[in-house]
Amino acid sequence: MTTLSRSTRRWRVLLVTAVASAAVVTGWAEWPSPPTSAVVTAARDAVSSPPGARIIVHAGRSDFAWRIARAIADGLAQGGVSSRIATTRDTAAVPQHADRAIVLVAPTYWWAPAWTVARVAASLSLARDVLVLPVVTASGQGDRSLAVLRSRAVRSGGTVLDGLALYRWRPNSEAAAAGADNVLEGERVARDAGRQLAARVAQGPR
Repeated sequence: MTTLSRSTRRWRVLLVTAVASAAVVTGWAEWPSPPTSAVVTAARDAVSSPPGARIIVHAGRSDFAWRIARAIADGLAQGGVSSRIATTRDTAAVPQHADRAIVLVAPTYWWAPAWTVARVAASLSLARDVLVLPVVTASGQGDRSLAVLRSRAVRSGGTVLDGLALYRWRPNSEAAAAGADNVLEGERVARDAGRQLAARVAQGPR
């Protein structure tokens, strides 16, 4: 009986230690990065001046989400739409009346989008003609995270698009599956999404 009791206590200690460690690691990863923003201007801004798209990103401890946000901004610029990228702690993350599109970029932690971006998505109050593109980044599984982020964005009142999940390890394209650099392929897919979003913005309200 004594042996069983000691064994039980040992497992409890191990369990508490594991949970505490996971909480610390998650908190470290999810802690918002310092306020940062950047404007990406289209060479020939055919649609918007000032920027017509706002990209709100939780940069986290990896540069992957920021690289995806920047690639989307590059795609928007190629389509004639300037944009402003801002981390969630930056004042530039607050949507403005002139915004024609909002892009939410959230890393995935424990199968859910970063709470900072999810909170922004839930707090948005947009006109129906404002396009909202939810984007999640993940190592290999982002479907649930994207669904959660999209469900938050639906409450905004804007027109929420299907969204995009891009990965560090799971192939982002057939080229990546064949051996191409997966992160670079993710950026390429993100640029394509930016161009498609620019085309939707150019069409105006439907």
